[in-house]
Amino acid sequence: MKVTDFVPVHGPNPRPRRLTRRQAVRLGALLPMAALAASACAPGPPPLIEGADNLSSGGAEGHHLQQILDRRAKAQLDGDEEAYLADLDSSNQELIAREKMVFANLRQFALADVRFITSRALPRPLGEGTDRYAFQPVIKVVKLTADDGPAGVLGPGEAYEYVLAKQGEKWVIADAVPLSGQEAQQAGAGRANSPWNVTPLHVVKTGNVWLAADDTVDLDPFVAPAKEQARSVEAMWGKRKRFPGHVLFFSNDRETLRTWYDLGDSAEKFEGVQIPLFGVTRDGNQYNDVTYATRMVIFLPNIQKFSDDPTVVMRHEMVHAVTSRAVDYGNGVDEGAPRWAIEGFARYIEVDGDPGRHAGEVALAADALRSGRLKAPPLPDSEKFYEDKTIGENYAVGYSVFAFVEQARDKETAIALYAETIKFTEPFGQDLVETPAFDGICQRTTGMSASDLLSQWAGYVRAGG
Repeated sequence: MKVTDFVPVHGPNPRPRRLTRRQAVRLGALLPMAALAASACAPGPPPLIEGADNLSSGGAEGHHLQQILDRRAKAQLDGDEEAYLADLDSSNQELIAREKMVFANLRQFALADVRFITSRALPRPLGEGTDRYAFQPVIKVVKLTADDGPAGVLGPGEAYEYVLAKQGEKWVIADAVPLSGQEAQQAGAGRANSPWNVTPLHVVKTGNVWLAADDTVDLDPFVAPAKEQARSVEAMWGKRKRFPGHVLFFSNDRETLRTWYDLGDSAEKFEGVQIPLFGVTRDGNQYNDVTYATRMVIFLPNIQKFSDDPTVVMRHEMVHAVTSRAVDYGNGVDEGAPRWAIEGFARYIEVDGDPGRHAGEVALAADALRSGRLKAPPLPDSEKFYEDKTIGENYAVGYSVFAFVEQARDKETAIALYAETIKFTEPFGQDLVETPAFDGICQRTTGMSASDLLSQWAGYVRAGG
């Protein structure tokens, strides 16, 4: 699965941003249940797996591997580089250099847990008569103090193939190959191309925000704005559930940005992305019902190209990050919470207090309505939301829904409408706004039926807001 299939994004104004996931309410189940459309239950925690953690199913070789990995996890948490590197094949200088980089990068974050899970990794002999075995998938769990999730879930997992070799009487790690893209998806765990696995980083902490960058970026200009945007957006979200902290990555190098999280062409198109991460259970399987962490990547070259403000981009992505725990991302590919709500609300908070941008967004939404490009009900379809021809107006239309609700009721009502809408998943190509569920959301949060809200919203937009 590509990251761009499910991440929320920020593009040049009046351009686009991102998407989402969380609960598990399917429209097919909601349509015949109008009476129940007003509420959605949060998922229960996954079953706890009893017994010792991280047990390997790889026989004696797997047991040796797990012992080595347990030592390495402890060394990372203890800040002991010598012990962290002690079980690596000293002849593989590329491996040594990469692991030194990873150790140094992670040392700069506040680590809550590091562990390795080999329970699904079976040994594959690498040639007859040799004591070399490949294990896949080995799941490395890296949990920051910024992360949080349900009981029984350990933290975000990264998938690897490890090569175990015997040198004399000693078993060593001969290689550790990060898995990403299709390989990580097949492994049922997260991709291992997190920036700390790819690029030497320098990290600055301010409040509950960690900013990390490669050597193309001086972080000093971004520290105070990032702290302020986190504080402001968290205050907006109030007592609703959110993560304890936030992590932003910065680079001025397009090729570097392409490698982080499989971002690829997104590094050419957008100014920022927010990436929801899911935790793994003790058997190494990913638990997809709720997000466990979130990361933000800021594309500085594109911000400069479009003469935009990095603080505004950070604010937009921070809205996605702060509200991420409430979002139902579905499978992130062909279903999820409505993108008009995800992106429209982030644009709404981004634009707050800027009358000039408000007028521009409403004018763009009005043009989309007048042109007939939006079908009835006139809200953008998630399946085509990010298409180049209409992405700007799709953001504007989503924005204008929340701007209208604020004018008709108040800002807290607009926030409540968003908070309730993102609890529901729609299969892309089917619209939540056409279901009894959305009517229940509207009545519960605004006191209006869905048809009244959409009708009054359309009048508001055509009148220029």
